Amino acid sequence: MHARSAQAEVNGKSILIRTARASDAENILKLKRKLLIEGIHDPLTIDEYLLSEDQERMLIMQATNSMDKLVLVAEVDGIFAGSLYFNRYQEVRCCHAGEFGLGLLEGFRGLKIGSLLLESLFEWAQDQLDIEKICLKVFASNTDALHLYKKHGFEEEGRLKKCLKMEYGDYEDAILMAKEITQS
Repeated sequence: MHARSAQAEVNGKSILIRTARASDAENILKLKRKLLIEGIHDPLTIDEYLLSEDQERMLIMQATNSMDKLVLVAEVDGIFAGSLYFNRYQEVRCCHAGEFGLGLLEGFRGLKIGSLLLESLFEWAQDQLDIEKICLKVFASNTDALHLYKKHGFEEEGRLKKCLKMEYGDYEDAILMAKEITQS
């Protein structure tokens, strides 16, 4: 079990970053659906995200009892504003690394929540015995996210050209980024 928690005050707002609990499943599901409705920086569409509340609860419980997964939530004045999911790669030759996804609702961006989520992920990863690298994919057009990740030491490792075909017919590249983790 790996309960984590961090608090901050930004622009008069109380921000809490913590490990997700099974009882958060409904709120996390609502958050994910809102993020998918915004639809600008996720490969999934709202019609593809079919998890039930029970399935979401199971994912959270699996993460809570695993050293290979982490689910964090960000609450701003009690409102679920963002989340971060990390999964370690399961292949023997790749399990020194894992990939995460981070989502923040539009009205809560620019409050340092992304930085707080990343810092919590880094602290958790440093406590793991053999996580050496954290990876992600980000849309090339998501300049705010690219800036955030670069600020926190992520480096571009590659690009998947025309990785995503958008509803309006244009394509998006996905940028592959990673950060090496130093064990504590």
